[in-house]
Amino acid sequence: MTRSLALWALAAVVAPGSVNAEPHLSARSGLRCARCHTSPTGGGKRTPYGTLYSHTSLPSAWTRPRARVPVVRDGDSGSWVVTSVTSTLATGEVTPWLGVGADLRVASDTTFAEDDTDISLDATEGTLYLELRPWPDRVVLYLDEQIAAGGAQSREAWALIRGPWSTYLRGGWLLPPFGIRLLDDDTLTRRATGANFANPDMGLELGLDVGPVFGAVAMTNGNFAAADNDPYKAFWALLELNLDVGRVGLSGHYNPSEEGCRAMMGGHVAARLGRLVLQGELDLISDRPADRSQWRHGVAGMAELDLLVTRGVALRAGYDYHDASLELPQDRRQRIKLGVDLFPLRMAEVKLYYLLKQAETAQPLDDADRLEVVLHVYL
Repeated sequence: MTRSLALWALAAVVAPGSVNAEPHLSARSGLRCARCHTSPTGGGKRTPYGTLYSHTSLPSAWTRPRARVPVVRDGDSGSWVVTSVTSTLATGEVTPWLGVGADLRVASDTTFAEDDTDISLDATEGTLYLELRPWPDRVVLYLDEQIAAGGAQSREAWALIRGPWSTYLRGGWLLPPFGIRLLDDDTLTRRATGANFANPDMGLELGLDVGPVFGAVAMTNGNFAAADNDPYKAFWALLELNLDVGRVGLSGHYNPSEEGCRAMMGGHVAARLGRLVLQGELDLISDRPADRSQWRHGVAGMAELDLLVTRGVALRAGYDYHDASLELPQDRRQRIKLGVDLFPLRMAEVKLYYLLKQAETAQPLDDADRLEVVLHVYL
């Protein structure tokens, strides 16, 4: 599939990144991902604040409630307390020690291959969340269960203990900390690094969240499987500095194994300019197979632009790129993604995207344009 260099150049300027990402909401609001999500590194079940934010700040103005759902903190326990059955349904807070949540995404994808056009309809995500707080604000037991998109499986299952000096320790089946936690696992940075929602791992994570600084280090099995059959361990690290106008961050990963070794370094940035949010990530990925003494280096990058037109309507544009080996010429992929995010109702979102893809690989679908329509219903 041939396209002019002028199209790519124009798109690179006008449309920087992968458009399915949700962290742009964190950059727009100036809040950490953990303010709206139970996981310290973002993603998964929403906190009561996150649910209320999604109800009052995201939908179109005509559908927003006139007042916030009444949720307060109990002065003795510090836990969230809801004041009515409606509040319980709206926030997912069943009791001060039990919270629930859910996400359902149904997508229609139209793929424009060179010799065929294929239309598919699938439930790309069906997830239930359960959060137990036997010691509120100190101990959390969390379960993230996928019930669609390939069958039932646990995406995350961990316990978290909050310690002194704004530290925490969590262990179990978790998503390792690395880069921007984009929702779209097809984003080339997420596919290339393996740090995505499809690859949780068994491990331990130690974190610090104090003032503008957030840091986390983790040790996992490294084989992205529940069984510990690897004598080596993988190490992950994430450091972020949150500023008034956005954030900057660094990531690192090292995973030795009997099959070889992988090392990754990355940097990411987000900036808020009025109604405009820009964010990007660049990762250097190095692999050394067990039968070779030399490393193979690759690079993956993404950038994204999000323009809030009005409440409930945002234009999204992006560009992402992956070169699996800088020494080989026939393994590059790149995508442009243009679209719109709509929040017509509370607890409902519609995404409309068109992907222009170009690849120098042997996989035909890497070079096939795609139209995506996604309905997202959440609690």
